[in-house]
Amino acid sequence: PPFVLVGHSRGAIYNLIFTDMYRDEVVGLVFLDPRHPAIVTRRVQAGMRPTTQPLGSAKLAQSLRWTGIPRLFDRCKVASVAESVNAACRAYFPHSLDGYISETQILPAVNTRAMSANKLGNRPVIVLTRRLPDAWLGSTPEERSETQKGEDLWQELNAEIASWSTRGQQRVVPDSYHQQLISHP
Repeated sequence: PPFVLVGHSRGAIYNLIFTDMYRDEVVGLVFLDPRHPAIVTRRVQAGMRPTTQPLGSAKLAQSLRWTGIPRLFDRCKVASVAESVNAACRAYFPHSLDGYISETQILPAVNTRAMSANKLGNRPVIVLTRRLPDAWLGSTPEERSETQKGEDLWQELNAEIASWSTRGQQRVVPDSYHQQLISHP
């Protein structure tokens, strides 16, 4: 200690819980496009589909990992990162399935715990929020409208996270995407 915690996406949720548990040791937080603990509920309230992912395909991959087949999944194909990163993801993906499934199953309880840890006092908090390039919003008017609605909610929820500290600030990064904030800082 003292700690300045940096969390990307779901990592923000764990940083909130850690800060609540060790209040005197955390002096600041930086959230990179954080996933709000109430994102699923808020999306449903806004008339959008939830962002939860069904575990059926992950459990199927888990049962087939001994065959090597899960390494063929395109889950590890991100155009914005070096091919060596994608290759490493494909190599380790089958080995991370147990943890992924376990974490996904307990996520509702983790989100509830994180929401109870949303009083960050006066410690500095910086929230960097993506703003997708217009070209990424979709090819049809319906796709663009739905994607924009989700992006507006994401930015609103990121602003809410910043508001949990009296010294919180949100900074929107134009023409960026979720992984870019860690792959191209």
